[in-house]
Amino acid sequence: MTMAPLLAARLLLPRGRVVSPRVLQIRTIGTTPTSSYKSRTFGLRRLAVLGLASGAVLGVSAFTYDARAGIAAAQDVREKGRVQGSSASGRPPTPLTELLRSYVVFSFCSVPKLVEWAPGILAAFTAVPGLRQATEGMVRATFFDQFVGGDSAEEALPLIERLRTQNTGCLFAYSVEVDEAEASGHAKEHERDAAAGPTPHQQVVDETLHCIDVAADFEDRYTKGLVGRRTWVAIKLSAMIADAESLRRFSKYLLEHRPQSTPPVAFPGRPFPTDLDVLETTPKPGDELTAADINSLRELRQNLVTICTRAKGRGVRLIFDAEYSWYEP
Repeated sequence: MTMAPLLAARLLLPRGRVVSPRVLQIRTIGTTPTSSYKSRTFGLRRLAVLGLASGAVLGVSAFTYDARAGIAAAQDVREKGRVQGSSASGRPPTPLTELLRSYVVFSFCSVPKLVEWAPGILAAFTAVPGLRQATEGMVRATFFDQFVGGDSAEEALPLIERLRTQNTGCLFAYSVEVDEAEASGHAKEHERDAAAGPTPHQQVVDETLHCIDVAADFEDRYTKGLVGRRTWVAIKLSAMIADAESLRRFSKYLLEHRPQSTPPVAFPGRPFPTDLDVLETTPKPGDELTAADINSLRELRQNLVTICTRAKGRGVRLIFDAEYSWYEP
């Protein structure tokens, strides 16, 4: 009696396999609409996880391969440097750590999106206590050490010493850029109280004079006389004036009031001995150059005379940063 329903419930599949009612019941439940949706969702999630995992593996593999190739190339350069240094010029080989640092820094800089996102990433990381110190340490160990000689002229001397052994000269550049917001007319440094201490632009002038002295003292140890000195100092005019907008207005004034050159010279023309005559005048209301502009430009001229006199007396060459054309036409 109990065998008939069981035998009647069994089915013969195309390949001759027999499936019990319990299996049929499970398969029937598994084909309901809700279960089918869950199954598809689970399948999509699994595919997404597998895709991400495989992408991560490929990315890590590519980076590892690239890093190994870079290390091998760096090691090859190091070995060649050791051979050349020991047999020919005596130049010491570049440490492998510096080669790897350069490789990492320039690899990062070669990705436009990373360069574009870098300011936002740094701003976000430095806003978190604890993470800020770690971020600053990482930046100092990579980008800072790659592009900056030191926080002060004295701190850069060991690097200059090492480069001198490689027959390489150096250039002191006090890296201060003009703030475009201030340059658009919002700077009020000239209105500050003198009792508050030196203004930022005067600090740049003082630091430039200090760099000239440090460069000269360094060259005095290696060079006899004032010829053949290879440590120079850079000048950035927009950082040496209270309001960089004064330079723009002065440039515009020169372009409009300079006499025509014979033969004609393309933009921005050529300088004339009369270019600075306007600094000896008293501006009137409505003039292109205001009284504040005239005072700032007079101060800048005097500071430049001081800097150039110091550099000439100590045998240090100066190089002027051209910057934007509207600041220095």
